[in-house]
Amino acid sequence: MSDLVASIFKLENARGFFVPEFSINYFETDTNNQWIINCGGSRAYFVRIGEGLFNNFKDQCDDSHFMAKRVLISLLICGMGLFRAICTH
Repeated sequence: MSDLVASIFKLENARGFFVPEFSINYFETDTNNQWIINCGGSRAYFVRIGEGLFNNFKDQCDDSHFMAKRVLISLLICGMGLFRAICTH
């Protein structure tokens, strides 16, 4: 049975901008784990589904923060603005 890890981030922008709504499904080729990322407004939801995710839970938290940074950099590069993610869980 697969494990599920969820992280919720509040997204803030100094100019008061909101994040446009988008969804990403990402499969890790080396582990067959799946990421489901939903963003919009002032929130970002990260769900990771896979085998053995609870073996080292700290690594899962680190992975969620790493993925959040990748999304924030993508928003900056595409001209949406500079955001910061604050973990709310």
